Amino acid sequence: MNKHTNTVWLVAVLSVFGLIYLLGPILTPFLIAAILAYIANPLVNKIEALQLGGHQSKFSFKPSRSIATLLVLLLLLAVLIMIVLIMIPLLQHEFVQISQKIPVYLNAAKANLEPWLQKN
Repeated sequence: MNKHTNTVWLVAVLSVFGLIYLLGPILTPFLIAAILAYIANPLVNKIEALQLGGHQSKFSFKPSRSIATLLVLLLLLAVLIMIVLIMIPLLQHEFVQISQKIPVYLNAAKANLEPWLQKN
């Protein structure tokens, strides 16, 4: 490759990265949705393949892809709610501890900065 071709490739790559950086806030929800779809797809496929009640049964039921997707999304929502419910007491405890230590940190910062500020 010659110097001109290298420059063109460099400009193209930098332009693509710049565009991704500028569109980041817009692309983020789509990226999250794509990752969730990729992760959930095997479970949706398994649920969709289920045959509830057997082939000969009068009350046979085969879930559609929509129902399977809804079940997986509800499962993910339940897991997210469980994580939040577990984290709230832990975060509350940490906030209480740090709020009690803030005056100590401020006094230490004041003691360390006063001599420096008086010199300058």
